[in-house]
Amino acid sequence: YVFGVTIANDLSARDVQLPQGQFLKGKSYRGFCPTGPVLAALEPDDFAVLDDLDLRLDVNGEPRQGDNTANMLYRPAETLTELTEFCNLSPGDMLLTGTPHGCVATSPPPVVRRLATALLPEDKLWAAFVKLNQRKPYLQPGDVINASIRSADGVLDLGTQRTTITAP
Repeated sequence: YVFGVTIANDLSARDVQLPQGQFLKGKSYRGFCPTGPVLAALEPDDFAVLDDLDLRLDVNGEPRQGDNTANMLYRPAETLTELTEFCNLSPGDMLLTGTPHGCVATSPPPVVRRLATALLPEDKLWAAFVKLNQRKPYLQPGDVINASIRSADGVLDLGTQRTTITAP
């Protein structure tokens, strides 16, 4: 059973994550993964809307992500079904389903990855991934992120989450 839905921003310290290969540490600093501002308790009719929500994220007023949950590779219900096949979920657990598009850190297209994997040792692949992603527009102290999730008709509106990036 799902109680409700909210906004969560899975922030990453790429300056730690990329060079150190430390995904746990790079995602675990205090204040990371802000949630809210709204926790919407779902009514039975709301579940159909989950597959048609507009997701928007801007940084300092500049759009960085904009898509709809209809474009997700795995929709929320499918993700929950799969998770319950191999892990236990308990009341109060919060699950992040991801976004349809827009993560800043990316890898090359599948064809390029397959070729590179066949030709390069793992350490060289990782070095190329790091170099590629260190040139991207990452967040800086003072940047303001606004994230919103809502249905086009406004029936389900999770508000706008505002997060200001601060120095560690």
